[in-house]
Amino acid sequence: MTFKEQLKLAKQYCDDALGILYMTKDVDAEYDHYDSEVQTIFLKENPDTVIRIEFHMIRNLEKKIQQDINKRWTLGIIIEEAPNFLTPEELRELEKTI
Repeated sequence: MTFKEQLKLAKQYCDDALGILYMTKDVDAEYDHYDSEVQTIFLKENPDTVIRIEFHMIRNLEKKIQQDINKRWTLGIIIEEAPNFLTPEELRELEKTI
């Protein structure tokens, strides 16, 4: 199997598994990219997801990819969040309590 075929199959596995997670646990994530330097497939979580994705949820997916495609490939999760900074008013209120 060529590298392109491996990557296409891995993406299909990810899409299938993440679709099931979305339907069963309300976890919203998608395939993002493969990084050959660290041999990792990265999944990206939607910032508006109801339930956060966790590694135990994708453990079977990783095992399937390692068994069927490449035993060295792993999965990573990209989580992007907006920073939660205090507003000036909130900061003043906090300083009053200290």
